[in-house]
Amino acid sequence: IAPDGTIRYSTNKKEKGRKFQENLLSELDNVEKGGSAIEHREDDKAYMTVLRKINNEPRCQRCHQEDGNIGYLAVESDISWIEKDIITEHIINTVTIILMLALTGIVISIVHIRFVQRNMRKILSAISEVEKGNFSTHIDFQSSDEMGKLSEAFNSMIDRLNSMRKELKLAYQKNLERADKLASVGEL
Repeated sequence: IAPDGTIRYSTNKKEKGRKFQENLLSELDNVEKGGSAIEHREDDKAYMTVLRKINNEPRCQRCHQEDGNIGYLAVESDISWIEKDIITEHIINTVTIILMLALTGIVISIVHIRFVQRNMRKILSAISEVEKGNFSTHIDFQSSDEMGKLSEAFNSMIDRLNSMRKELKLAYQKNLERADKLASVGEL
């Protein structure tokens, strides 16, 4: 590409002599010596154009009389296939994440059912036994988590209730004995 934007050489013979793409002409002034890459769209296709400035170096001056910039090298590639690959990868990643989340949810549900619900059933069964009047019910748990602490608290509560029941029975017995003594004193 000449400095004025005219295409000097091209693999497509029809492009020779035509002006370079209007939307990219403004980019020619911004091209650094190392080159720059520009992504653009044309006819619903994505392209990557790499532009590189060609400077007139001493070894080139016998053919090119110009000083400084003698033109630009533009290499254009269709990158639509890359966009399609990115979209495909995005879909695959999204589906993978959804499946991983679903699998994690299933595992958490199984753990919940296996440990939490089973232990809750034991506790509810023990509460039901106490409700029926069976104060000898205890829950046997060998864990230090919340369920273990709850079962320890339940067992401690049952032990205190049993202790209080014994104290009440003793107090009742003493009151009966006292009442018998008072009744016998009253008969005298």
